[in-house]
Amino acid sequence: MSNDSGSPKFKFTAYRTIIFKGSASVTNGKWKFSFWVPKNINYSYGKGRISYYATDGNQTDAGGIFSNFIVGGSSQQVVEDDEGPQMDAFMNDENFVSGGITNENPVLLLKLSDDLGINVTGNAIGQDITATLDGDNKNIYILNDFYVSQKDNFNSGVVRFPLSKIAQGKHYIIAKAWDISGNSTEKRVDFAVKSLNNEGLKHVYNYPNPFTSQTMFQFEHDLVNTDLDILVNIYSITGKLIKSITQTKYSTGFRVNDIGWNGQDDFGASLARGVYLYKIHVHSKDLNITRESNFEKLVKL
Repeated sequence: MSNDSGSPKFKFTAYRTIIFKGSASVTNGKWKFSFWVPKNINYSYGKGRISYYATDGNQTDAGGIFSNFIVGGSSQQVVEDDEGPQMDAFMNDENFVSGGITNENPVLLLKLSDDLGINVTGNAIGQDITATLDGDNKNIYILNDFYVSQKDNFNSGVVRFPLSKIAQGKHYIIAKAWDISGNSTEKRVDFAVKSLNNEGLKHVYNYPNPFTSQTMFQFEHDLVNTDLDILVNIYSITGKLIKSITQTKYSTGFRVNDIGWNGQDDFGASLARGVYLYKIHVHSKDLNITRESNFEKLVKL
């Protein structure tokens, strides 16, 4: 059959409400999964559907659907739960610290967990995974479709939601998520959109400082989505180079916070107590760009 424009008509069924979305390990062609159904699904009975896809990571994959089952009704099992999910919020990656910097197109990263699972059905009004930028309640982002459960674990999962064209300056996001029992959790993350081009490294420091046997060097940069060759040079107060630390890291975000040093020189000898200087150099071969910090002080006890 055709409509007035000549385009063909056909009937189809849309499955728009997701009760659970996750992944499982396949062993000898078999897999299994389990989850709790949220209490606020539509209680009327109807045909459900499972869509599945599998791959060995190389050249073999498989997929299909199963719909020979019914969803609906309610359980007589009473679940005692009055605590919301656990939530951690970052920009771009887990190295981010609230108040840090990013570019105009950051990715909101949420790590969520709950004993009974996260609600992503979208059936209950106001019980979606959401994010609100700068308190603008007229433009709330719905993140249900961006949630993916951890493999073989329905209790936890992540949201990766891309933002775009955020104006330069300070901003904040408030994220909210619900468990299947109707309990919620909110988390705020602050960030600053800046252009760091040709401005070197920012927020360079080591922690703890002073230190006795171990410290970590940290900094923010603008060389995102590239391999970074990182060099930390440590000097005596008179300017003598006593230790060079080199690492290569792929940067998904704008912050590095895990360059460690045990307080020893290049020959493995522990340095004496006192004040030392350090400088950090970062180079991207892909971008052919180098950034470096000013000299910073550290104290060894």
